Amino acid sequence: MINSIGENTFRTAAKADPLLAVHDRQAIRQKTQVARQDRPIENADTSGKARSQDTQGEQTNYLFEDKTLVFEKYNKDGDLIMRVPPSHKPVDERI
Repeated sequence: MINSIGENTFRTAAKADPLLAVHDRQAIRQKTQVARQDRPIENADTSGKARSQDTQGEQTNYLFEDKTLVFEKYNKDGDLIMRVPPSHKPVDERI
């Protein structure tokens, strides 16, 4: 009916270490502290400079022509470099 469990079964069973969870938590805390120290923090003064450098170079523009969104890109001199989609001519007009 009920089988008796021998003492050998208890001796071979893996014993759980109650301090294992504490050691794991300490290791995780140490890793997060290292990650916080290594993370670069941007100065408030330098954050705006990166955007201003990008705007000094090439300029872009979005237009809405003939029910189509058009993207235009200009160089430093203001000349048109790229236009997406490229301008198209009507079918009856020849080049």
